[in-house]
Amino acid sequence: QSIDNIISSDSGSTDNSSTAGSSIAAREPAQRSDAFPNGEALMSMKSVSSPVLVLDISDDDSYAAPHIKNAVLLPWQSFLDGNGALKTEEEMARVLGEAGVSQNDSVVLYGSPESSGEVQLVFWALSYLGVAEVKVLDGSLEDWKAAGLPVESSENKRPAVEFAVQYKPAARSELLADYEYVKSGQAQILDVRPFAEFGKGRIPGSVALDPSNLIKGDRIKDAETLKTIFERLDKDKPIVVYSDDYKRSALVWYALKLMGYNASIYTWEDWKAH
Repeated sequence: QSIDNIISSDSGSTDNSSTAGSSIAAREPAQRSDAFPNGEALMSMKSVSSPVLVLDISDDDSYAAPHIKNAVLLPWQSFLDGNGALKTEEEMARVLGEAGVSQNDSVVLYGSPESSGEVQLVFWALSYLGVAEVKVLDGSLEDWKAAGLPVESSENKRPAVEFAVQYKPAARSELLADYEYVKSGQAQILDVRPFAEFGKGRIPGSVALDPSNLIKGDRIKDAETLKTIFERLDKDKPIVVYSDDYKRSALVWYALKLMGYNASIYTWEDWKAH
């Protein structure tokens, strides 16, 4: 396969009642969000405060272990059906309402240390459904514990709310591409499936990108590294990211968002169906 169609880079429970202070600040890295063109999508651990709703998007078993104090469970699998496809807007809205999440909440998301794309998938879903402010925690639960920040093992629940989709789905269509748009040639197309699948068949004109190149440990890579990885992309032209796995697509979509690109996600299954 021609290198022109590949984008890649190897660059680089006990309650603890202490709160963020000088000792934690000394152990917490500098606020990386300032380095990204769209850094408001990322929240440093020392910036988490009581008005923010912390959502743990891991599964029930992970949540049962010590988790961030006051975090509410919202499993990432809740947004997909049994076949791994996205649920409808109404079904996803019901998931949020049952978890006590409203459109006006300020939310920060984190997952289990081994997660890869799950947090970004939930970030995408909440953004698509119109939650006012959504961020990803810049670090894992292990980083949180290492910083001496408070954890607990008890379950936290919020009263259910009515999460009504107050807009027509087309209003957020820039986040979810459809077949006609992809076929139109208006956007750059990124294939983020495993490279072996890319070699077997792909959307015409698409280029390959390995999502694993975008993360280091439990964190998205720094802004300079992402800039290098994405340097062959035209920042003035929209991007469609597609895969047969929403987690892979959402991870790349989120990294593009951080870097100020206009991106949406799409599915290989929909392309094949047409």
